[in-house]
Amino acid sequence: MGPGTVRSTFSLLREEGFPAVVRKGGEKLSSLFTEEIYKVQDINTPEWMSNTDFNTYCIHDTEYIIAQDSPPNQTIDLEVDTSNASAIEVPIVGSERSESVTITSSTEIRRIVSDGTYDYPAQLWSTIPVDESTDTATIRISTDGASSRRSRNVFRQNTSAHRTRVGLPALQPDREQPPIFLLSIDTLPYSARESMQPIVEALGSDATIPTEPRTQAHWTPPSHGSMFTGTHPGDHGYVGHGKGQGDERPINPTLTTIPELLTDHGYKCSSLVSHTRILPEFGFGRGCHRYRGDVMGYNDWVSRNHDSRESLSQVIEWIDTDLQRRDHSLFYFVHVFDPHYPYLPPLDRLSDKELDLTGPSRYREQYDAARGETGEYLRVYERDHDVEQDLSAKMERYHSLSIEYTAEQVARFTDYLKSVDLFDDALIILTGDHGEEFGERGFFTHSSLYDRNIRPFMAIKPPATAEWSVPDTVNTVDFLPTIAHEIGADVPNSCAGEPLQTKDGNSVPRITERITPQRYNVAVESDGVKGIFTYDTGYPDRPSSDVIDAGPVLTEFYDVKAVRDGDFTELDGPSNAAELERIAEEFATSGAGGSYDSAVSATRPAQETEDRLQDLGYL
Repeated sequence: MGPGTVRSTFSLLREEGFPAVVRKGGEKLSSLFTEEIYKVQDINTPEWMSNTDFNTYCIHDTEYIIAQDSPPNQTIDLEVDTSNASAIEVPIVGSERSESVTITSSTEIRRIVSDGTYDYPAQLWSTIPVDESTDTATIRISTDGASSRRSRNVFRQNTSAHRTRVGLPALQPDREQPPIFLLSIDTLPYSARESMQPIVEALGSDATIPTEPRTQAHWTPPSHGSMFTGTHPGDHGYVGHGKGQGDERPINPTLTTIPELLTDHGYKCSSLVSHTRILPEFGFGRGCHRYRGDVMGYNDWVSRNHDSRESLSQVIEWIDTDLQRRDHSLFYFVHVFDPHYPYLPPLDRLSDKELDLTGPSRYREQYDAARGETGEYLRVYERDHDVEQDLSAKMERYHSLSIEYTAEQVARFTDYLKSVDLFDDALIILTGDHGEEFGERGFFTHSSLYDRNIRPFMAIKPPATAEWSVPDTVNTVDFLPTIAHEIGADVPNSCAGEPLQTKDGNSVPRITERITPQRYNVAVESDGVKGIFTYDTGYPDRPSSDVIDAGPVLTEFYDVKAVRDGDFTELDGPSNAAELERIAEEFATSGAGGSYDSAVSATRPAQETEDRLQDLGYL
C-alpha cells in the first residue's frame, strides 16, 4: 500500500467516523493503580475464606479488585482454609500514600517497598507457602503510609486514600488440575469455518468442531451471560444495551459463574475482554483475580491498537507471569471483537483497488433504512430490504478477512500454549458468541434467531487424558457444566446445560431466546424442525403468562436439513408444530413475573458512550 493510499485513508477516516485515530493516537488503556476506583457490587466470599467482607471494585474500567468494606484501617486479615492447598497467591497493592506493604504468615514475613510503579496485578503477586501441619492459615497484609503524599478520595464512598487494598487471593491446590481456556470471538458464524482454517490447523486432531452448535442468545451480553452461568437469558437476566428501563441490571447475583466455581476449587482466574458490555460491572468479574477491558473502539479497525493481536499478547504476558508459580489450575477467558461491524480487516490485507473505507457507513445506512428506526422484528420480517447486493457482498468479504486475521492470532496463541507445555493438558473451548447476517430473509448484523446468527463456529479440545468425545450438538449453556464435571465439582442446580462428558448427542429440545424492548422471540428445535415464536415483549424479562396464553403474534417453522442446503422456505404446519409451540409456551412462562429481584444496577462503563454504541450499530 503506497503513501498516497495512506494519506487518502486518513482523510477518509476523518470523514467517515474514525477521528480518534488522529486525535487520540494508540495509547493503551492504563492499568496503573493510581486511576479512579469505584465500587461495583457486593459478592460472595469464596468457600475457602472466612471473616472477610469483600466487595468488587473496578479501576479505570480495566482492572478488577476486591477490597474490604469496613472502617478504614491499615490491616487486612485473611483466614484461609489450606487443608487442600500448598500455597496462597496474594496480589497486593497499597494506597497512593503507602511506602511499603508487609505480608505476614506463619511461615514468613515479606515487605514490598513502593517505587511508584505499582502495575496491578501482574507485578505484585506474592506466593505464600502453607504450613502442612495446619488446615487454616492467617495472612495479614498491612501498609506503612507517608503523610507527605497528597491524599485522594479514590473510593467514591468517602473513604480515605491510605486504605490497604488487596486483590482476591488465589488458593494454589496441592493436586494437578487442567488449565482451562474459554476463548470467545465476536460475530463468528459456523458458515465462516473456511476462514477459521488457521486455528483449525493449529488445534489439529486434538479438537472437535461440532457441526450443530447453538448459542442461547442473539447478541453479545446475554450470550456471554449464558456461557458464564449455564442458564438462558431470561433466567440470568442480563439482556440490555441501553434501550429500555431495567436493562442495566447485571447477571443474576444468585447464580454461580464459571470464575466463581473455579476460584472455589483452587483456580487463578483471569479475563480480558474487548467489549464494554461484558465488563465486571455486569457480573462477569465475580470470582476473577484479573479483569481487563482492552476495549476495541471504532478507530481500532484501522489503527489495530486494541485488536486480537494486542489482546492475546497481553494474555501471553499474564501466562508467563503465572507460570513462574504454577502450571495448572489456571483459567483464562478471552473475548476478541475484530470480526464485528465495521468488519474492516487490517488494511494491508486489501489492495488499493479493494479498499473502501466508505463502504461500512454506506452499508450501515442502507440496512438501517431496511430495518427501520427500532429494528422491530415484524417490520423486518414482512419487508424486502433494499441493500446493494455488491455492497453487501463486499462487507461479507471484509468480515471473512477479519475472521481469518483473528484465527491467525488465536493460532499464534495456541502455538504459544504448546511452547510452554500447556496445550496437551488443557481444556480449550473456542466459540462465537453469535453469528452475523447479511440480508438473509431481510435481517442484518445479529438480530434474529435464524441459524446464520445462533449457529456459531465452535472448537473444543479436551485434555489429552480425557476419555470423552465432543458431540455435534453443543450449546453454550453446556460450558459451565462441562468445566464443573472436568474438575470434579458439582454442577449448579440452576444450570440448563449438560456436561459434554455425559451428554447424549440427540438431546432435545434446543432453545434460544431473544429478549428485546420490542418483541420476545423463542426458537425451539426438535426432530429436525425449528419453530420460532414471536410474542409481545415483557422486557427485560420474559412476557407475562397472560401474554403467552394469548398466543404468538407470529409463528415460523423451518426444516433444519433444508436450511443446511440453502432452502429457507417456511414449512406450513409440520406434524410436530403443536408440540413445538407447547414447549415454547412452557419455557417462556418458566420465569414469568421477573427473572430476579435485585437492587443491583450496573452503571454504564466510561468507554460506552452513545456515539460508540451508534458506531457499532446498537443504537
